[in-house]
Amino acid sequence: MESAKSIANRIVENLPEDVTLERLLYRIYVDANATLGLAEIDAGMGIPNDQMIAEMDEWLKSYGCQDTVAICK
Repeated sequence: MESAKSIANRIVENLPEDVTLERLLYRIYVDANATLGLAEIDAGMGIPNDQMIAEMDEWLKSYGCQDTVAICK
């Protein structure tokens, strides 16, 4: 497993010289969460796409959206 320092170094190396601190922190945040999400999927903790669409449909309807299925496709 890649160390946190190694991941941070890889991210920094791939950013432009004039990157802002906010942008750097955002990239680290996105990378960390993507890595965690992929690990959860590998561990069998994901949900099927159809289930996600159904749950999203319910959530959107609770906020008053009418044509929710079209949003997900």
